[in-house]
Amino acid sequence: MKLKTTKKSKVSLKRGVPVTRYFPFSFCLKGAEMKSNLYLYDGPVYRFERIYTPKWRAYTYATSEKQARSNLTFQFKHQEGLASGTKVTLPGEIKLVLEAKEEN
Repeated sequence: MKLKTTKKSKVSLKRGVPVTRYFPFSFCLKGAEMKSNLYLYDGPVYRFERIYTPKWRAYTYATSEKQARSNLTFQFKHQEGLASGTKVTLPGEIKLVLEAKEEN
């Protein structure tokens, strides 16, 4: 399940409420035991080196920050209806919201 934000409805976290309340589900890949972390991006988006959106917020599950940035870029292009070859840059910080638990 992918979370995406739109201009009409945005996911926001309240102070003091555990993140697991908002994201109680776990992410797993079929046939593999792969644990993913939940990442948040909240910042500007550039298209061809010019500001396209001053503030955009989205969440994604990924195993690394590099993969999270790639997922978020894809989400933004899909939401805005941009071609896959469009150069989109997320210059802001990607924050780790929820780290995957290791099972023994």
